[in-house]
Amino acid sequence: MHWLVTEEEQAVEELAASGFNTLYPNVWSRGTTFHRSRWAPIEPALERSGARHDPICSLTEAAHRRGLKVIPWFEYGLMEPADAAVVQANPEWVLQKRDGSSSVELHGRAMVFLNPAHPGVRQRFLGLIGEIVQRCKVDGIQLDDHFAWPVELGYDPFTRDLYRQSTGREPPDEYTDRAWMTWRRHQLTDLLRELRRVLKSNGSGSAYVSLS
Repeated sequence: MHWLVTEEEQAVEELAASGFNTLYPNVWSRGTTFHRSRWAPIEPALERSGARHDPICSLTEAAHRRGLKVIPWFEYGLMEPADAAVVQANPEWVLQKRDGSSSVELHGRAMVFLNPAHPGVRQRFLGLIGEIVQRCKVDGIQLDDHFAWPVELGYDPFTRDLYRQSTGREPPDEYTDRAWMTWRRHQLTDLLRELRRVLKSNGSGSAYVSLS
């Protein structure tokens, strides 16, 4: 543990000496975290290392002592490996195409997108971000282009039913239909608004949200 903390201190010291003023550590990737989380499994390599500390909190403390800001990068956003435990346990959380398929290939691995309109997905996503913002006192968060709703998706039973309740209509067969695209975009925007409310309610209102 002492060796790992020393390495973090050294890395931050070198970055500060090189003129960097903001660090963007990756904290969420391929369905795993680089910190201990109640919402998702930790990166296997970090688990195998036996690390007992929280690397992101340690890095943030080292950075703040040198006047650097830390903005964690949630790289994979709402994307999860198709075989992830959370996907297998909650298949109703997954967005689908018209033909019922859901997976996309990324770096040779089958991935799926979780539904930003589903309450369970929202709770998990807000918890995943809120816990690290509150625990590590970071300066903001960086979301990714994987925090998205691909235009072909939205024909899963949950979304179809929600759209019917909201509009009284069936989702159109053409996924680029303007009204259909606008409605789905609003679901994603609502999640961002809820994220802002969560950050404010836990005393992290100064942390800002950025999209890459």
